[in-house]
Amino acid sequence: MADNFVQVHLHLFNLLQLPLPLTSAGSLVFIISVLTNIWSASNMLEDLVLHPIPFSTLLFGEVPIYDFIIVGGGSAGCVMANRLSENGRFTVLLLEAGGDPSLLNSIPELAPYNLHHPPTDWGYKTVPQDNACLSMYNNQLAWPRGKILGGCSSLNWMIYQRGNPKDYNEWVKATGDDEWSYDNLLPFFKKSETYHGSFPNRFYPMDVTIYQGHRESTYRAFLHPILGRENLIVSRYSRVIKINVDEDENGSLHAGSVTYVKNDKTLTAKARKEIILSAGAIGTPHLLMLSGIGPSEHLASVGVTPVLDLPGVGQNLQDHVLTLFGPFLLNESISFLTDRDLTYQSVLEYVKNGTGAFSFNQLAGVGYIATTQSVDPNWPDIEFHQTPVGLRQSIAGDFTAVFGLKPSILEALLDPWIGHDANFVMVDLGRPKSTGEIKLASSDPARIPLIDPKYYSHPGDMVAMKEALQFLLEMYEGTDTWQKVGAKLAPGKLQGCEKFEWRSPDYLECYIRHLTFTIYHPCGTCKMGKAEDPLAVVDTKLRVKGINGLRIVDASVIPIITNANINAPVILLGEKASPPTLFSFIKTFNQSLITGIFDVYSQTAMSKGSGSDNDAELVHHLEATVSSLRQEVKILKESIDKVDEANREGLWLCFISIVVLAIMFACTVFYVWYQTGGSAHLPWSWRKSEL
Repeated sequence: MADNFVQVHLHLFNLLQLPLPLTSAGSLVFIISVLTNIWSASNMLEDLVLHPIPFSTLLFGEVPIYDFIIVGGGSAGCVMANRLSENGRFTVLLLEAGGDPSLLNSIPELAPYNLHHPPTDWGYKTVPQDNACLSMYNNQLAWPRGKILGGCSSLNWMIYQRGNPKDYNEWVKATGDDEWSYDNLLPFFKKSETYHGSFPNRFYPMDVTIYQGHRESTYRAFLHPILGRENLIVSRYSRVIKINVDEDENGSLHAGSVTYVKNDKTLTAKARKEIILSAGAIGTPHLLMLSGIGPSEHLASVGVTPVLDLPGVGQNLQDHVLTLFGPFLLNESISFLTDRDLTYQSVLEYVKNGTGAFSFNQLAGVGYIATTQSVDPNWPDIEFHQTPVGLRQSIAGDFTAVFGLKPSILEALLDPWIGHDANFVMVDLGRPKSTGEIKLASSDPARIPLIDPKYYSHPGDMVAMKEALQFLLEMYEGTDTWQKVGAKLAPGKLQGCEKFEWRSPDYLECYIRHLTFTIYHPCGTCKMGKAEDPLAVVDTKLRVKGINGLRIVDASVIPIITNANINAPVILLGEKASPPTLFSFIKTFNQSLITGIFDVYSQTAMSKGSGSDNDAELVHHLEATVSSLRQEVKILKESIDKVDEANREGLWLCFISIVVLAIMFACTVFYVWYQTGGSAHLPWSWRKSEL
């Protein structure tokens, strides 16, 4: 029905010869910004009506209890919500600061223009960079991060790459745990994939998270299909501001609840088993430090009372720094030139079939090379993304809007070649040696943290990038393949680099330092590591060191960045973390103590060692099992006591609540009926699909 409606209007606009408002950067960015704000407002209102804060919480201050609380509905959070709730035994609360993705987020062609909108993007910025970002205001770079269900998988360019097996073997060295080797992780990768091919070290077509022409985010793949599960609560527009840590009966620190803000109300939710942070490489360390978990000296300096001194929180920040190289002019019509190729017919093709220009994410291929900075010629440290985008009229404005450049930076370089077919290359430093940090700007949760990636602070990074650009010049202008289409670098100097000889090493370095971008892959800020590593924040089970009941499952735990887009590794983390988390807590009330002992004995018998070692291991597991069973009995008893108390004292309050709700419901129905002149469907005629 909706498709037919769109098709009729597109035909009408075409007949009237109205201009398509998608070929101009200014109009496109403006239209998407307006539509994003309208969608977010309507989505927030819908959430307010359909998922209100319970009256028991608003009126009586009741604090709900869940088995698991997941903070952040991003790439890994949606996977965890699905896996932890699928057996029906556990209650799961997913807290997400944003709302649902809109239709705009599902269209691959619009991916670059869905960034930087406050309703769906956190709007982070780096601190001024000493060695990079010279074409940006104050040398600061915008760092888009998804404030939306699906997280960055709802905003990114939909590239799916596992990375090189050697990347994951480095994880084994960093953690001392063979579970994180590529061979052991492969089954978890495949669990989320529908196609499996080989991994070459040169150029090849990209794997993407696109299905039938639409973005397949983790929201769409993992969360949306299971929103009807009774044991899963998804709380949208709920920003967590603190993890509440207390001492348990043994004197150990325990994370038992979270404080969050929803509809301007400060609320609390408790977790019986675990709180799982999945707020991302910026959000997770930010939240930990606001909660007093991090470098104690730094926390005290901004007015946060330290709870646990973990020096590694916010450290080890890694990112794939990028430069956009080109344009390489082509003498054949083989690139995507918006002014020529984006038409009403192409829009109709996408609406009807999910094919054509709008199903294209503006990236056509990916490649890898190893520079002299790589310790192994078969282990690349540079990644290329081919971008076959012609020089449309609005090209300079497009790049300025998407990458946050100063106006006019690219005009002299690009404007003389408007109308030409061309190819750009996004050159990523795949294994950077420079690392940065994240710190608190203040104790106010509303203040964004101080993000310092320290781009090019290690000299080896610049050496690798200059070699990569030189390689591209030789490839485009010195190979038969590209000479068949007349590829050549467009003559012209970048503004700010005029004093250097064009294409010289000094010019290339100047170019790189001016056009410094992120490809949106920050990670490592709560890294996984060995027990003796002072900067390790989580162990190899992703549990936060020194605090019970707190786990991190997102890009922040990655110890060493992979030379590939990191969305696939983050999805992997969600898959990898779910089974251990579940298995740790599947001791339900219908299991007898004998069954538990049998399972523990079987596991111990298979472990290495003999004699006293095995006996000690068995005793350890038995003690853990008995302790867990006691905890379950305690929870059950508390639940029974609450029911008894409610039966004794709560009937009168329950009756009053029901009466108040009935009056409010009647008033709402009458108001809607009156405002629509009596034409509205009354609630008893609503179908479930309309809710």
